[in-house]
Amino acid sequence: MKWTYKVKKFLLDIILPNTCPICNDFIGYDEYICEKCLSNLPLVEENICNRCKRKECICTDLFYDNCISFVYYEDSGKDGLLSFKLKGLFNFAEYFAQKAVEMLKENGILDEIDLITNVPMTAQKEYERGYDQAFEFAKMISMFSGLPLDGMVLIKEKGNVVQHELSSKERKEKAYEAFEL
Repeated sequence: MKWTYKVKKFLLDIILPNTCPICNDFIGYDEYICEKCLSNLPLVEENICNRCKRKECICTDLFYDNCISFVYYEDSGKDGLLSFKLKGLFNFAEYFAQKAVEMLKENGILDEIDLITNVPMTAQKEYERGYDQAFEFAKMISMFSGLPLDGMVLIKEKGNVVQHELSSKERKEKAYEAFEL
């Protein structure tokens, strides 16, 4: 991580003290999550599918080679992610990005990656939220990994349909229509 980034976080903490993205308790400027919430994260266990990383395998329905995750999208894991996605609290995403890079290294995948990019949101949705959380997460992965970032690989041309309201099959169909290289 760049030293300028650390200095920026320190100075920002003087004006706007750093808080845990899950419980909102004050934490150090260089911390991401308080110890209490960190110990309560629903960490991924060993008894999951090696490819899709789910308790109940869904591999027959996938369009990707592998998935790496260290926390389940439930309880405090979900709270932390939603604090980033909906409230603009970047600590959980920064913690998650750091862990993702560590896991990529451990699994020997990081050396195979040429570029970090993101799946963009519509311009309207980005305007409403004030930022594109996937791009911000990609920036963090790039920062921790040292890999180049290009947020313009995909362009979302269409897609006013909210993805989380669709079934898996509908998401795949809409994805083909919504994105362009």
